[in-house]
Amino acid sequence: MTRFAPRSITGQVFALAFLCIVTTLATGLLVTLVMPPPPQPVMRVRDVAEAVMSPGRRSDLIVAHHEAAPFPAAPDRSQPVSLIAEGLAHALGVPAERVRVEMVDGTSEPAATSLTILNLPPGAVRAGRQPPTVAEIVATEDITFPPFRAAVGDGAAWVSASPHRPLVSLWHWHLALAFLAAAAVLALPTLLLARIFTRPLRDLAVAAAAFDSGSRDAALPIGGPSEIRQAATALHGMQLRLQNHVEQRTQMLFAIAHDLRTPLTSLKLRLEAAPSALRKVMGPEIRRMQAMIEQLLLYASSGRSPRQERVDLGQLVREAIDRQGGATIVTTGLDLGVIVLGSSLDLSRMLDNLLANAVKFGANSDVYIGLTRQGETAQLTVEDRGPGMPEHQLEKVFQPFVRLEQSRCAETGGIGLGLALVRAVVESHGGKVTLRNRPNGGLTVTVNLPARIRDAETPSQS
Repeated sequence: MTRFAPRSITGQVFALAFLCIVTTLATGLLVTLVMPPPPQPVMRVRDVAEAVMSPGRRSDLIVAHHEAAPFPAAPDRSQPVSLIAEGLAHALGVPAERVRVEMVDGTSEPAATSLTILNLPPGAVRAGRQPPTVAEIVATEDITFPPFRAAVGDGAAWVSASPHRPLVSLWHWHLALAFLAAAAVLALPTLLLARIFTRPLRDLAVAAAAFDSGSRDAALPIGGPSEIRQAATALHGMQLRLQNHVEQRTQMLFAIAHDLRTPLTSLKLRLEAAPSALRKVMGPEIRRMQAMIEQLLLYASSGRSPRQERVDLGQLVREAIDRQGGATIVTTGLDLGVIVLGSSLDLSRMLDNLLANAVKFGANSDVYIGLTRQGETAQLTVEDRGPGMPEHQLEKVFQPFVRLEQSRCAETGGIGLGLALVRAVVESHGGKVTLRNRPNGGLTVTVNLPARIRDAETPSQS
């Protein structure tokens, strides 16, 4: 169906709207032609007489009530007005002068009522009896008339009866149900067409979200309407430029860190023959430079696609806790068996950084780490009781080479790559990491990673 669809979004939207309008009009015409016409309302004189004798009673057809001044008398008493007035007067036992009748539709021609009412019904004439009058027949038999209004009174008080016409009749309800049924039938193909027209846009949004989450293998589909193809082409070019930029930056950092190892090793060897006073001053600085180079190498390698293997996140947390020495770390949920797909080495480095920061800046208090599973997401939470961070710095600290000179980071001795490495590892695994200050002091780090079900794991991939 998409082969014959317009090439632009404007054309597709116009085609869908035009199709819906034409289909709706055609359905309305079909329903109107197929459904029987609404029945013509009719009234009987004897029903009006019963309503007049019981004012205030409201039936399905007639409403009667008291009033001071009725409608003016008709200028003439032609059929069917005269027939109705005579019949109503006979039924109520009052003079014809006290009865006023008016056709609701303003019709008083003889053609409005069949004159067959003058034919006597079977059994009306019997031996020894006078034949019934027209007034008696109209008052007692099932003679129907078009809707009319009647008033009966003596000049001071009148009782008026008129046809009751509901706002929504039964025929209207049938027509509404027919339209609803037609709309329900048309809803499915309309929804199908809308999904077909918008599928390229959804595919582009999904691919863009996957690329934004850190997946370098997310291919942007180039297809669909012309506007979407143009946007996909531009995004694809931007994707390639970003990937090249990130790759060049990573290669540059890796090369710089790797090349610094050689002169640093030479300095360490020369330092062995230096006087003890010089070794005491230069030794810590060389070790600090070596630690900084190791961080650069780790950060440069963290942005690469992780090795795909099944990893028990709870077990990695236990191993990371053991590497923290004598720190007091309280754990919850490590026995849930939460499995993630990725690199155990990169995830271990990420956990080491989180726990080392929490222990170091936790004000010598306990560190809390919890693991939960929410649907298909594994949530890891690390909390400390330290001074926390300024609110405006909670996002900035994830940038490479950013260090806070207050509270937490003034004494790290690092180069500001710890949390940048954490975010790089988490995003390369399709996850997200956030920082939040605790109300009573301290920092909460939340890591969300795509989880797997242990019993439905696929084989490990290398």
